[in-house]
Amino acid sequence: MQHIYNFSTSKKELDLLNCSLRDVFAYLTEENIDIHSFTQVIGFMEAIMCEYGVPLACVDVVAERGIEAAEAVRSKSESATVVIIADLSMSPQLYLKPSIMASSLLLRPLDIQKVKKCIEEVVRNITASSHKRKNESFLVRTQGNIDYLDFNDIYYFEARGKRIYVNTKRREIGFYSTLEELDNKLPSSFKRCHRSFIVNMDKVEKIEFPKSLIYLKDNILLPLSRGYKEAFK
Repeated sequence: MQHIYNFSTSKKELDLLNCSLRDVFAYLTEENIDIHSFTQVIGFMEAIMCEYGVPLACVDVVAERGIEAAEAVRSKSESATVVIIADLSMSPQLYLKPSIMASSLLLRPLDIQKVKKCIEEVVRNITASSHKRKNESFLVRTQGNIDYLDFNDIYYFEARGKRIYVNTKRREIGFYSTLEELDNKLPSSFKRCHRSFIVNMDKVEKIEFPKSLIYLKDNILLPLSRGYKEAFK
């Protein structure tokens, strides 16, 4: 599921964007999309701040606090695709800057051909990036949703109850699998350290063998069981 966030003070523009997004995603991908549209910048920014990641956002930067809204999207997600909506009354220097890193630009007045062409280019780029990311990410399916977590962001996996939990610095996501199954799928940097844990060795800062403890970045501790000590040494 792709969550898309659009902000424009014009409801007509939002309807045009939403229609184009649905048509293009249906034509080019098999993914479902969930479009969130806002005519008020406050609502848009609050929604962005509550979202873990934002794959695509279209932002009216001419509106009051529009530049701030575009910067909020970028600060929330470095990988977000940001489409700027502007007109000739605004200098490009105000929105073509590193704090926004726009992926594309829609200049008013908008029409269906212009919007569809822009959205198609954007979606093709997102799709190409997604294929590349799949090879560098761990896929998690939960209640019909799909998350791609960069392997570099994962600290460890834990078996708890009947589920496996993947842990990053800010998130814990539960899914159904086994550590034995993960052992055969994960990159070589992930090592079994306990009957209930697999650790990302790239996150390890030190190991205290007498205490049977593994110290990870960000003050995270994991146990090291006796059966795996020799392999770790």
